[in-house]
Amino acid sequence: MASTSNAERRAAFLLLGRALAEADASVSHGDVRRIEAAVKEVGKAFDDYSNRCREELVQTTSVSPLVGARLAMLRSLTTLLSDLERSISDGDFDSVEAAIEQAREAVELAAEFERASRQSGIRHRFPKG
Repeated sequence: MASTSNAERRAAFLLLGRALAEADASVSHGDVRRIEAAVKEVGKAFDDYSNRCREELVQTTSVSPLVGARLAMLRSLTTLLSDLERSISDGDFDSVEAAIEQAREAVELAAEFERASRQSGIRHRFPKG
């Protein structure tokens, strides 16, 4: 069951990254409706990813550095997405673009952290010698 949860969390994370990329692309077109729709998709993807991370936290007995990093990223993204929505309401597209870029950077950093933790070999048993 844990592997399914991890797979679902990773899928939600990838969807969040794609939604942010779409939102970033929509800003370059300058179409307010398209930007709003893209940001709405980012919000949905974020909610799904956030829920998956919280489920993982409930299932674990201790908070690993990786889970702690995810929670920190979620807090940062929550703030950035609030700023993003406020900027859209204000019609401040320079701030919209900056908030999307910061959110993408946060997601990319989290992805690097995830890859590093999987590739480190820490989870593998050491050979008996």
